[in-house]
Amino acid sequence: MDKTVTNPLRGITMKLLSIVLFLCMQILIKEGGKGLATGEITFFRSLFAMPAILAWLAMRGEFLSAFRTDNPFGHFKRGFIGVISMSFGFYALVHLPLPEAIVIGYALPLFTVIAGAVLLGRRFGPIAGARWPWGSWG
Repeated sequence: MDKTVTNPLRGITMKLLSIVLFLCMQILIKEGGKGLATGEITFFRSLFAMPAILAWLAMRGEFLSAFRTDNPFGHFKRGFIGVISMSFGFYALVHLPLPEAIVIGYALPLFTVIAGAVLLGRRFGPIAGARWPWGSWG
């Protein structure tokens, strides 16, 4: 049985706070790009995130178990792909107007559907298939 307590107001508040904080981060990346290389921005974003992540793991009692893995190559591959995609996203934020970079980012769910079908062999029902063109036009 699910023991999660539903609190819509808290969920909405957290989502809005997330949007504001991500927007602030994107503005800082845009401004930082005027004097820093994309690699430096990516490094410092990760460096400043590390203490928060480690504290969160420690509070949950998962600090040591977070560093254990049965698939070290998969762990490395995921991290590598994550850093590369973050760098590309930051490069886009620096070199495109902010609204265009954000709008292109909104296309991610559309590309996820394509990638799921092509790379993972997922099949989508007629409803999902019918919604995809509408999302592409939006």
